[in-house]
Amino acid sequence: MDYQKLKKPKHLKEEVWEQHLDWLNVMGRQLEDNLERHEARVREDASRAEELEPLHQEVLAAPGRTQSLFCPPKG
Repeated sequence: MDYQKLKKPKHLKEEVWEQHLDWLNVMGRQLEDNLERHEARVREDASRAEELEPLHQEVLAAPGRTQSLFCPPKG
């Protein structure tokens, strides 16, 4: 977003408004960086989940496994 297009409220001094615009730019960059890192982590976790699914199913099928109180038995 181009924050320079925002209109300065009349009650603010020019110096305060410029500081505010600077902070908006900094926070916008931080948000974009954090979003990129989050999306990369989601993609990485999704690929690991696919790799771990067979092992998860094996553990679920193991005899003598303690039954969870929160998950009803399947079958």
